[in-house]
Amino acid sequence: MNLAPEKLTFLVSYQSKEAVGGEVLATYFVAKHITFSQLVVNEGELIIVDPKELGSIWRRMTPGTSFALRTFFLTENPEC
Repeated sequence: MNLAPEKLTFLVSYQSKEAVGGEVLATYFVAKHITFSQLVVNEGELIIVDPKELGSIWRRMTPGTSFALRTFFLTENPEC
């Protein structure tokens, strides 16, 4: 699925020094009103988790992913 840029909402940028000497630069966006069957995952795997169950997979997330999810829940869904 190709999403037009105007369908994406900026969430947060992430920058981190890696233990092996590299640097990670990432930008996270939110796309709403799409179904998981419309997604194509090019790297890693798609895991569908109830927000209340995120703690069960937290260790599997990259630091950038956990940062983006914390940001999302604090800004978009503070009740979660």
